[in-house]
Amino acid sequence: MRHRMIRFLSAICAVALISALWTVSATAAEASASISVAPTTVEIGNEFSVTIKISSSGLAGADGVLAYDPSIIEFVSAPAEEARGTEGSVIISVETADLHNSTSVSTTIKFKAKSAGKATLSYTPTDTLREVDNSSNPYVSITCAAASTTVTVKAPQALSANADLASLMASSGTLSPAFSPNTTSYTVTVPNSVDHVYLNAKPQEAGAKQTDSGSGKDTLPVGTTTRVITVTAPNGATKKYTVKITRQPAEGETASQTPVSSESQTLPVQREVIVSVNGTTKTVVEDLTGVEIPAGFALDTQAINDDTVVCVRNAAGIPLLYLIDDESAGFYVYDSETISFTPLDTVSVGGADYLVLEKPRNTALPAGFTAAEVDVGERTLAGWQSESEKGFYLLYLCGPGTYKGFYRYDNMEGTLQRYVAASDKPANAPVAEVEKPLEGPAAFAAEYWLPLAICAGVLILGLTLALILAVTRKPAAPDADEPEEDGLPDDGERESEDFDLSTFSQPDDNSEK
Repeated sequence: MRHRMIRFLSAICAVALISALWTVSATAAEASASISVAPTTVEIGNEFSVTIKISSSGLAGADGVLAYDPSIIEFVSAPAEEARGTEGSVIISVETADLHNSTSVSTTIKFKAKSAGKATLSYTPTDTLREVDNSSNPYVSITCAAASTTVTVKAPQALSANADLASLMASSGTLSPAFSPNTTSYTVTVPNSVDHVYLNAKPQEAGAKQTDSGSGKDTLPVGTTTRVITVTAPNGATKKYTVKITRQPAEGETASQTPVSSESQTLPVQREVIVSVNGTTKTVVEDLTGVEIPAGFALDTQAINDDTVVCVRNAAGIPLLYLIDDESAGFYVYDSETISFTPLDTVSVGGADYLVLEKPRNTALPAGFTAAEVDVGERTLAGWQSESEKGFYLLYLCGPGTYKGFYRYDNMEGTLQRYVAASDKPANAPVAEVEKPLEGPAAFAAEYWLPLAICAGVLILGLTLALILAVTRKPAAPDADEPEEDGLPDDGERESEDFDLSTFSQPDDNSEK
């Protein structure tokens, strides 16, 4: 009976262990697929992008088929050796760059809108591979669910007749009256010390264009100068905004009584500010008419050595200068501490744009972080990785408001928040408990608690049944083949013995007399 019970309990434990291991393997072997479209709504004739991403631990590569409606959209292009298009489908085969550390693999395919409607794009995995530590069979196939999304194609809209301005700003002085799209005449008064005034105008309609009759590079004469900004709508309609700029005379001088129109000026005095960017010579552009100013920035001035130039500045005080050379043009962040320039770089997180900055030399890196690269969406940025919290990084950014400094980025959730070091918190501020990542057996138990709990429950049940049987069972004669363990007769044999009472001596009643 005891041997049968041991064999029974061993079988139960084996089944529980196999079930637990199967659950672990099934959990670890799954992959997920996602598909996204940018933009989600597109006009006929325009192109759009479709990005497919497969995620799993130890991912080595993935194959699949992207099906689409060829009557609404058509395949344009894909990265070489990653995808090839056919009528209504694209065959995709991608591999990860780093087989040992990759957690995702993706590819982006270009499509073109053909006709109005809503097209569904469906990705069906055919073979997703995961790397394993086995030299004879280094890869195993894992399961991956399909994914789909839609794109809306609409007919082109009629050309707009909107020729209104969305904004109008002057680099010096104040517009009077305050800007309004329906107001077309303004005045600006500046002191004699200001000899250049730049106007920045932005149309309401994306396809509209504007021209300025003058230029901020022209030396502004004493008196009144008239500038005319003409806005041309996409359908050809025009609208003119007039700005009269008055430069006050110096002490002891009188202003010219004759207004000067910028259209009649000849041989204007021009100035050219040259700067060096990483050994390359670039020119500062101060007339920003027609240049799209980044969101959150407004016209201002910035001193560079002995010159004061036009820039745009945000609420955090960061200046951007527009620089050009023979090959490129664009905004650069100016660092007055090092007198250096870095190209404008932004990253979008959670629908908000952040300005990517270099950490100032006099700003200390918080303890517990080491330099590392971090993937933020489709971007790879230089940052610092937490030594104690897996998946958390520091980035040096300027947010949409006035804060610039370290931000804490959660690589798992894709979220961003301002980083406040422990030493910077108020003395009475509540201390947030930081969950430390588990290691060793604790980490294994946390990840696979369900199969372990099933196994433990089965063991407890088996031991309980064994204890009940051991307590309630009746004594039984031992098997003939089993040797006696203690060398003594068992209870049955002792009960069957005949005791000879005559062997016991009886006391003599007269012995004590």
